[in-house]
Amino acid sequence: MLHYGFAYICSERRHRPRRARLYVTLALLTFFLTPWANSVAAEPSSVVEPYPTGDFSLRFARHRADFDYPTRDIDTTVEWISVRWQEKLNSRVHGRLFGGWTTLTQDNNPATAGARLRGFHAGFGVHVNLLGRRRARLFLSADYTLQDVDDDAVAQKVSLEWHQVQLQIGVSTLVGIAIRLYGGLNHGVIDGRQRESGTTNLTIDFDRGPVSGGFAGLEGTIKENDFIGIELQSGLSRQAEGFSNIVFSWTQIA
Repeated sequence: MLHYGFAYICSERRHRPRRARLYVTLALLTFFLTPWANSVAAEPSSVVEPYPTGDFSLRFARHRADFDYPTRDIDTTVEWISVRWQEKLNSRVHGRLFGGWTTLTQDNNPATAGARLRGFHAGFGVHVNLLGRRRARLFLSADYTLQDVDDDAVAQKVSLEWHQVQLQIGVSTLVGIAIRLYGGLNHGVIDGRQRESGTTNLTIDFDRGPVSGGFAGLEGTIKENDFIGIELQSGLSRQAEGFSNIVFSWTQIA
C-alpha cells in the first residue's frame, strides 16, 4: 500500500505544487509507520538490537545531488558534521533526533558561484525492526531533515532552505560477533527555496524527486557498545557517510 501512495505522488508531480508533494509524502510516512510501531510494541522480539539505548554518535557525510531549478539542474554538494541521538522506544522501535553543521557549494548557479554557504541541519526519524532472528532482520526507517545555509556578500545575500523526506527498507545481518552488514532500497523527495536579497531581490523554488535508489553499510563493534561504520547511498543523493559513538564513550569514561 505504501508503494501505491508513492506512485500516486509521482503520477501527480506535474499537477501538484512542490511543497504539497513533500507534505503528502511526510503524511504518508507518518500514517503507515505509526500503526507498525503500535502493532509491534507488545510483541516479543528476538532481534539483535543495532543500537544501545540512549546512544549518541558523531557522523560525517558528503552528499551530491542535482537540485531541479525551473530552468536547469544545479549540481550541488552538501557536507555534514552531525550529532545523532537514538533512543529505544520499545522492543522493536527506535526514535532518533539529529542535527549539526552544513556547508553547500553549487556549480552553474550564478547566485552561489564561488561561494561556500554555511548553516545547519536538524531532523528526526524512526527505525522499525519488522522481522528478525538473532543474526538477520528486515527493517523500515524514515527520516525528515530541514537544512538552511546562507552567504553574506558585500552587496548581495543568498540563502537556501530545503526539506527532505526519505524512506528506507532493508535487511541486515551479523557476520561473526563484531560486524554488521546492511543494505536495501530508499525513496525520497526534496523541496526547497532559494532567496536573494540586496541589489537584487529574488525567490526561486527548487526540488528533487521523488527518486528511488539504494544504500549499503558496514558497522563494526570495537568493544561492548562502541561502534564505527560507513554507509553509501544513491538515489536522492550520492552519499558517503562515516559514523562512530566512540568519542561520546570516551567522554562518559572521563
